[in-house]
Amino acid sequence: MATAASTTFTVILADRNRHIRELFARELNREGYAVKGCALGREAVDMASAGGDLLVMDSELPDMDPLSVIRLVRRARPGFPVAVLAHSRDEAGECLGEPRVLFVPKGEDPALVVNAVRGGIESGFSGP
Repeated sequence: MATAASTTFTVILADRNRHIRELFARELNREGYAVKGCALGREAVDMASAGGDLLVMDSELPDMDPLSVIRLVRRARPGFPVAVLAHSRDEAGECLGEPRVLFVPKGEDPALVVNAVRGGIESGFSGP
């Protein structure tokens, strides 16, 4: 897995709201991360299965629930790290019981996402 300090760390950002994707991508780019964005769970599965270092996804994608996205990605890439953006841990649901899944409180503050990515890298994306 790449680190932002050594080589380019690629974040796949899945959020149905284009403006949120653009805002978070801009801030992640400023921190030295490459970002690939998409609006659908199926797109996130395809992108993460093909490459990247971390999937950051909205818990409310229009076509798939987050647990289904995680399980499909991990068929191709076991243990692939994921950060789930949700209003609460309850909203994030069962996916938080999966290994290497981080909860990120949903909001419009891009620092929350940047800090989750940075913290995940530092902790090795350890989870339950």
